Amino acid sequence: MELSIIVINYETPKLLGDLLNSLENVRNQEELDFEVILVNVTPDDGSKEMVEENYSRVNQIIDTRNLGFSGNNNIGLKEASGRYVLFLNSDTTVPEGTLPEMLNFMETNQDVGAATCYVELLTGGMDPDCHRGFPTPWASLTYFLGLEKLFPQSKLFGQYHQFYKDLTKTHEIDACAGAFLLMPRAVGEEIDLRKIAAGETSGVRSAETPEVGECGDPAAFGTSNFEFGASSRGARPVWWNEDFFFYGEDLDLCWRIKEAGYKVVFYPHVKIIHYKGASSGLREESKNVTTASEETRKRLLPETTRAMRLFYKKHYKDKYPWVVSKLVYLGVGILEKIRTKR
Repeated sequence: MELSIIVINYETPKLLGDLLNSLENVRNQEELDFEVILVNVTPDDGSKEMVEENYSRVNQIIDTRNLGFSGNNNIGLKEASGRYVLFLNSDTTVPEGTLPEMLNFMETNQDVGAATCYVELLTGGMDPDCHRGFPTPWASLTYFLGLEKLFPQSKLFGQYHQFYKDLTKTHEIDACAGAFLLMPRAVGEEIDLRKIAAGETSGVRSAETPEVGECGDPAAFGTSNFEFGASSRGARPVWWNEDFFFYGEDLDLCWRIKEAGYKVVFYPHVKIIHYKGASSGLREESKNVTTASEETRKRLLPETTRAMRLFYKKHYKDKYPWVVSKLVYLGVGILEKIRTKR
C-alpha cells in the first residue's frame, strides 16, 4: 500500500461526507493506491450509517472513548499499512492532483520527515497554522502583542508564522498543522514514543521515558492508555504524544521529527480546502458549518492554553532562566482568563 489516510470524525458528519466524496473522486480519476482509515468517535451523529452505505472501501473504526486528536490518530495508525501516512482533518476536501504530487515530492526528498501543502481556508487565504515557527517566548510574545500582524515580513517580529519566507516556493518550516500532515512510515516508527520507551528504536530520546499525563488529569484525556514497555505488545503506535489532547500535538510531533534529524517542509504548489474549527466550534471561519455542541466548546477552550503550558514545559523550560518561565506561565494565565470570559 502506497498511502494510508487517517481521518477522525467528531461531530462533523456533513463535512466528513464532503471529504470522502473528494477522496472517492481522487481514487476514480488518478492512479493512486491508498486506503482511508476513519476513526469515528461520534458514530451516532449519522456518520456511521453514511459511511457504511456510501463508502464501502473506508475502514471505519468505531471508538467512542475520545482520546483526543493524538490518541485517535494513534488508534488509526494501528490499522495503517501504507509506506506513507497522511493525517487529514474531516473538515477538509482534497482536489485532484494534490496527493500524487505530494507523494512524488516525498519520494524524491528522503530527508523530509513531514510535509504539508498550501491549506486554503474556506473564507479565502492560507491557513496560517500550516506554516508555523515554534512558539518560543519571543515568538509568542510578538504574536500575541500583534507585532507579527503589523510587520508580517519582519524576521524579528514574525517568527510565530514565518511569513517572511517566500510562500510561493518550497521551503523548510518548523511545524505544520495536523489538518494535512504527510509522513513516511519509517520516520513515524523511528519517533514512536512507545518503541523509544521500550528501547526498540535508535530514536534520539531513547533514554527518556515520556512523561505521561504530566499536565492535567490523565484519566480525562486518555493518556493513561500508553501502557509502555513489554506489556504493550499489540497496542497502538504512539507517533502522536497523547499528553496533548486537542491542541499543540502537531507542534510536538514536528519538534520530535526535527529532533530526529529530518526536515518539516511547506510545499505550496498543491492545496486542500479547510473548514477550520468545525470540530471544536471555536473558530469564526467555520461558525456556519460547525455542529459542535456547547459542551464540546466548553471542554476544548481550556485545551488551547493547557497545550501552551505543556509544550513549554516539555521543550523550553530547561532552556530559559526561571524568571522567563514565570513570565511565560503568567502570560498564558492571563490569556486563559481573557478567552474564558469571551
